[in-house]
Amino acid sequence: MLKEIELPMDTVTEYPPHMQEYGLTLEDYQYLEMPQQDGENYTIHVMSQSGEMEGLVFTSEDQGENWSFTGVFDENDLS
Repeated sequence: MLKEIELPMDTVTEYPPHMQEYGLTLEDYQYLEMPQQDGENYTIHVMSQSGEMEGLVFTSEDQGENWSFTGVFDENDLS
């Protein structure tokens, strides 16, 4: 059972390609998809809204206790 997820937004070092074009800031990225489990690791996508085609990626290696920023995704990655 995952507790409420707290993501370290202050560690984000890369922004989704169209973030500034859309006039968004990191504070707009509040929509969390369900974490995907891959063995011991969890990955979560954070978007500005549901159905968004780009956003931030965080991963956890301890069942969701701690998350670290690992990059961005955009529609080209979601093949």
